[in-house]
Amino acid sequence: RYPDQPQLANQANDNGLVASREEREALVANREGEITLPAIEVLWWNTATDKLERSSLPTRKLQVAANPNLETLPIEVASPTVREVDNAHLWPWQLSTALLGLTTLLGFTLWWRARRQPPVLPSQQTGPSQRNLLDDLKRSCLANDSQATRHALDAWARQQPETLADMAARFIPLSEALDGLNGALYSESGQHWQGRNLWLAIRSLPAVEDLESTANLDTSALPPLYPR
Repeated sequence: RYPDQPQLANQANDNGLVASREEREALVANREGEITLPAIEVLWWNTATDKLERSSLPTRKLQVAANPNLETLPIEVASPTVREVDNAHLWPWQLSTALLGLTTLLGFTLWWRARRQPPVLPSQQTGPSQRNLLDDLKRSCLANDSQATRHALDAWARQQPETLADMAARFIPLSEALDGLNGALYSESGQHWQGRNLWLAIRSLPAVEDLESTANLDTSALPPLYPR
């Protein structure tokens, strides 16, 4: 293997500065038969997707044919012999060297262009905010409108970290208020429903973090099972 000196170049265009690094390496076969060229892999950082990318070429097998015109000269101790190899059988190595140089140049160019691209900004959340949904729920509850309260409650619950059933399971006032709302929706007395209890239950609903902190404090306050 005979590597050349790397060729470095900088070129300015409309998209910015493009830097390139080209490496060439000549391979000379010393025997005939099948030879496997190793895989080529170039790592580069994609700023558009903010992750590491890989550009690679698979391994390639080449058949090196024997040169019928090549004669093996006798070895003399006094003077070394010089073997001349036919250049017609060296084209696979020249091709591999060119592929290596092109792959390196392509990977470095893609990496440099990716660095020049602006970062991808996260898309802004569309739709009503959680505060607006909570205001709609309050307005519907205090207006004693069971149908509007049901729609506002479902929209508000979709933005919570847990389901409405989970919240009702851990907070009894909310469970009782939901039973009253469902009873009003599916009975003839729906027009007499009062939504104040449901709104007070929503406002008093403890966060999951508060329940976990309280449970940890209760556990730490327990005496040891086998005191010393």
